[in-house]
Amino acid sequence: MQHRKLFKIVEISENEYQKVQQPSQIGQAFKTYQKPLQVIETQQSEFLDYINKKLSLLLTYLQVPYKKYIISYGGHDEQNDKCQVNKIQQQNQNQIDCKTNNYNPTTTKIQLPYIDYKPKQKQIQTMYCLIQQEQKNENIKNYIYDDFQQDLQNWRTNQEKKIKKNIQDANTLCKSVVNCSCIKQDQIFEYNNQNQAVMILEMFHTKYIDEDKMIQKATIRYEEDLFNENELEQINKLEQINKLEQINKLVQRNKLEQTNKLEQTNEQEQILIFQKHSQYPFVKLNQCIGRKEEQLLNETGKFWTSSMIDGYANYLFGQDEKKYYRLSKSLRECYKRLFIFTSDFITNCNLNSQPFKEKWLLLMLEKLESFKTIQYQFWLIYQNIAFIINKNNSHWYMITVNVTERYIFVYDSLKGNHQHYDMVGDLLSYLFYELQKNQLQQQNIRQDQYKFKIYVKSNFLNQSDAYSCGQYTCIALEYISNLSNIVNYKNKTDMKQNLKSILFYKKLKKGK
Repeated sequence: MQHRKLFKIVEISENEYQKVQQPSQIGQAFKTYQKPLQVIETQQSEFLDYINKKLSLLLTYLQVPYKKYIISYGGHDEQNDKCQVNKIQQQNQNQIDCKTNNYNPTTTKIQLPYIDYKPKQKQIQTMYCLIQQEQKNENIKNYIYDDFQQDLQNWRTNQEKKIKKNIQDANTLCKSVVNCSCIKQDQIFEYNNQNQAVMILEMFHTKYIDEDKMIQKATIRYEEDLFNENELEQINKLEQINKLEQINKLVQRNKLEQTNKLEQTNEQEQILIFQKHSQYPFVKLNQCIGRKEEQLLNETGKFWTSSMIDGYANYLFGQDEKKYYRLSKSLRECYKRLFIFTSDFITNCNLNSQPFKEKWLLLMLEKLESFKTIQYQFWLIYQNIAFIINKNNSHWYMITVNVTERYIFVYDSLKGNHQHYDMVGDLLSYLFYELQKNQLQQQNIRQDQYKFKIYVKSNFLNQSDAYSCGQYTCIALEYISNLSNIVNYKNKTDMKQNLKSILFYKKLKKGK
């Protein structure tokens, strides 16, 4: 705020003339500039003391000699012969192995070759030719093509029923695996001391030893906001058909069906129904969602907010956690877990101002405080690391970081000047060097030698307008995630519909 100039009265008499110097000429508007400046310097000094004090506490875990850690993967033990789930899987496998690949029509003794339950025309023609060749045999003189087609149709129907039943059995088995008693937890040990775990990893939580005490911290505080995939599919279908009216119908039908099931089976399961949020603003996925966000998703030509993009990032992170902890031990070992730094991290680093490295490092260590007992080596657990970036509050894009190979992939729908990419690269190079400083110094690697190589994804989608960068950032986040094994990028319309379903519908328990 600029100070208004102060005009002073000049007294003139015949005997003397006294000119009073105007404040604007000496830059002393109201003579108050010194006091605020002293306050600002005091605040900066106090802020530096605060940062250094917190930083010194967190840096104690990095100042000790470098330690190497290994992960002992948990999950479902597939080698446990006493496990009931493994017994069921083995029975199913034995049934599959015992199945014959020959098809036996009821009207003949001919052994026909195996075909899929949805046979191609060429396969049917081959079978028909085989029958024609054998019609000379007295055993099949009365076998006609119409009978064969009817028999084939019956067989296909039975196969489809078996497939549906197998899918249901697979879903039931998946739930059994999650609740199986032989599931083990992921544990992290020191490489030279594997007798006691220094960290235990659980879904949405971590446990670590600090000063001989076991401390539990939540990695996610919005578990109730995470939908499973089937629930999300239901909401997406309803959104495409008819918004609130169809949802109310589904709610009533689900209430009736689920209540009947509970009465028949006397099971005490929770009934999940969906209802649109009626009060704004509300907190979901650790973000504040209001009418503005709803309006942005219902209209076009609008710039998406950080609440929408960071909320979707938190959703993907939560779903990745749920998916990982359903996997068996062998699958966990090759699974690349997802860790997303939301947009507030790079924004708070304030790259456009004077470099403030102590503040950068403090923000990083506070973000990774749950991993301090393993010297902040969180990339041992999460190999798929992403950062959401808001460039000058006017453009969104996303990057992924590979710490071990030291490269950055940029997903930007406006592939322009690389100056901002370099600024982000310098920031991350400094931070990850500090996190590995003891190890890198043993290898005689200086800070100026530790740099991330930056690669821009040339095949990523390009925006043709000035506002849809937020949508493309969400598309990139889903693309790198393990939520769905997609080959191509999602389109903007589907992404908008998906985000609307995630943000604006909540789960309610029975009776609410």
